[in-house]
Order: sequence, then C-alpha cells, then structure tokens
Amino acid sequence: MKYILKTVDTKLQITEEEYKSILEDIKNNKRFIFIKSLGQMIQVNAIMQIYPENRADEIEDKKKQVIGILHDGTRVRKEFGRWVVDREKYNINGHLLELEYPSPKDYPEIAKECVISYERWEKIKNLSTVEKLKIILGNNNLLSYGKFKKSN
Repeated sequence: MKYILKTVDTKLQITEEEYKSILEDIKNNKRFIFIKSLGQMIQVNAIMQIYPENRADEIEDKKKQVIGILHDGTRVRKEFGRWVVDREKYNINGHLLELEYPSPKDYPEIAKECVISYERWEKIKNLSTVEKLKIILGNNNLLSYGKFKKSN
C-alpha cells in the first residue's frame, strides 16, 4: 500500500515500509527521518499528516467541506474556519444574530474535525446516538469525549 506524507510545503508518496519506519522513528523521538525512495531527509516536526493513498479523496475533500450535520441532526456550516449552527443570519427585524458555536464537549465530531456530509447522514440517521458516533469517530475514540466519557 502507498501512503501520502504531507509536510508544511509539499505532498510526497511513500511506501508502506517507509510509513512503518517513520512511525518507529517518531516513537524513538528522532528529529529527522530518511525517506529512502525519495533520497530525502525530512524534519519530523514538518510532517503535517500521513494517510493511505486510497483515502486521499475522502481526507482531502474533508478539508474543503463547509457544510455538514452533527450526530444529533444539527446542521452546521464553517464560518472563518469554525463550525457554527446553520441558521438564518438575521432575525425577523433584520438584526444580525450571534453565531452559535456547537460545544466540542457535546459534539466530539467538532473536536475531531470529522463532521459528516448530508449524504453520509442519510445513511446513518436512523441509528442510535452511540452507533452514529462510533461510525463518525471510529470505535476507539467514542469514550474519550464529554458526556460519553467512561466513568471510573
């Protein structure tokens, strides 16, 4: 499998072997990593993201997403890089309404930047809240946020 490694200023294709080597180097606190296929050294803190090439469209489209739906059906849009509840901007008298920012504690998908599209919402809207969040966040991330936290 091939991977995409994004740095501050470039996007590189790496092999699965190189991907595993990079993860190991990061675990060992190395400051620089060597990409054998490219013959390049890269500073670890310059790495922005690494993801499988077969998910590139999904991941890169997510960054361009400006509208979506939260797990409870609340419609949201991005305004100046932040998710806000999607509603009228003006009240009946023409006065500008304050923007309502959904809380990352109540909406873990906001905190993890994984708000889903309308199309994906249509496929999961009839599931329970926990099932929706497992799909949106992934099974392992559900119990680490707000009201869904595991109690000791």
